[in-house]
Amino acid sequence: KDGVPENGAMLHIGPRSVALLKQQIANARFIVWNGPLGEYEKGFSEGTTEVARAIAISPAHAIIGGGNTLEAVKGVSFGNAFLSTGGGAMLEFLARGTLVGLEPLKMT
Repeated sequence: KDGVPENGAMLHIGPRSVALLKQQIANARFIVWNGPLGEYEKGFSEGTTEVARAIAISPAHAIIGGGNTLEAVKGVSFGNAFLSTGGGAMLEFLARGTLVGLEPLKMT
């Protein structure tokens, strides 16, 4: 809440949050990310881009999902990452191991 006026809004992560995330990313073996880290649609993309670059250079394997997330980080090349435009579906698949639309396609 430092520096945020009453009735104000935080629209993106700040430098301290970015530094903390970079530290965690550097030590991570596996990363799941769904959703940009602020209102990138309104131009608040710097922190999201910094975090994306940290993931891209880390040795961790990553799953990155969501159309908004992929739009926010376009231009960053990910080596050890699976990218999915379906963020909600990706999270559901990870949680349940299947999707309703996949069930009819399974071989019996």
